[in-house]
Amino acid sequence: MKNKVIMSVAFGVIILVILISIYINKENATTKLPIGSFFISDSVDLLVKNRAILISKLNDNPITIGIYKNRKLITTFKNTWVLNQDLGVFSAFATNVASVGTSNFQSTWNSYWQKYSNIADYKIGYYISFNLTSGEKIEQTILSPSDTAIIYDYMQIYLYDDVHQTPGVWYSHVTNEAYNSNTILSSIKLTGGTKTGEIVAPITLSAFTYNGREDFNNDGKYIGKSIYTIALTK
Repeated sequence: MKNKVIMSVAFGVIILVILISIYINKENATTKLPIGSFFISDSVDLLVKNRAILISKLNDNPITIGIYKNRKLITTFKNTWVLNQDLGVFSAFATNVASVGTSNFQSTWNSYWQKYSNIADYKIGYYISFNLTSGEKIEQTILSPSDTAIIYDYMQIYLYDDVHQTPGVWYSHVTNEAYNSNTILSSIKLTGGTKTGEIVAPITLSAFTYNGREDFNNDGKYIGKSIYTIALTK
C-alpha cells in the first residue's frame, strides 16, 4: 500500500513537471516569435511610405496664388472697420505678378488659371484669423459659404464666383444652396459685424488652392504650399 502511494505521488510529480515544462516552452516560444516587432516594423514602414506619399502630394501643387485689390497684388490693406460696411473685396488669381490687367474678369482670371494642367482638380479656399480684446484667437478655414456662419458676428464673409458669370451682368454672392463642385470662389468680401469692435488689428487673410483632404491637418487647417497671405489693418 505504501509503495502504491509513493508511486502515485511520483507519477503526479512527473505529470506536474511535464505540464510545467510544456507551459514554459510555450511561453518561450511565444516570446521568441517576432509578432510584435513584425507589426511594429510594418506599421513604421507603412507610416514612412504614407508620409512620403503625403509630402509628395503636398509638393505637387504647382499653382502660384496671389490676392488682388483693384487688379493689383497687395500684402496689406487698410480701411475702417464699421458694422455693415465693407472692409474690402479681394480676388484670388493664380499668379503673383504685380498687376493683372484691365480686361474683363473672366478672361483675365482664366488666362492664369487655365495655364496649369489638371486644373479642374483644384479649388480655392480662404483662411482668416484674428485676436479679440479678450485675448481669444479666432481662426476659420473657409471652403464654402457654410463655413462663414461661425464668425458672422465678428466678420461677415461673402464669397463670389466671378468666373461663371455673364460679363456685364450683375450677380450676388454664392449661397449655400447655389454652391456646388463646379463653384470657383474667386473673390471674398469682408463686412463689419456686430462684434467687429472686439477684433484687434490686424486680421490675417489667406487664399490657397487645394485638391484633397490631404491638404489639411486634423484640425482642418491648410498645410499645403499654394498659399498667399495679407494683413488687414484699420
